[in-house]
Amino acid sequence: MIYLQIFDETRKRNFLNSLSEFIEDAEKALKEDNQLKASKLWKKHLGSRYPEGNDEKVQNDSRYSAAILGGASTSKPWASE
Repeated sequence: MIYLQIFDETRKRNFLNSLSEFIEDAEKALKEDNQLKASKLWKKHLGSRYPEGNDEKVQNDSRYSAAILGGASTSKPWASE
């Protein structure tokens, strides 16, 4: 029984670490002006089937990006508060 508790804590910690890394890279991707660089950040977490963007700059709508980033950086769906 103790083994299961340790295993569950390890799985939980690994999941939360992976989720934090995904959120950090998602924030970087949303801020990135270059489609190729941004798509590589998404592809890292979403897999090889995620398409690569063009190696060109794109104009970001700063209001939209700010809203997305604000929600992503403050959301803690795993918190027990």
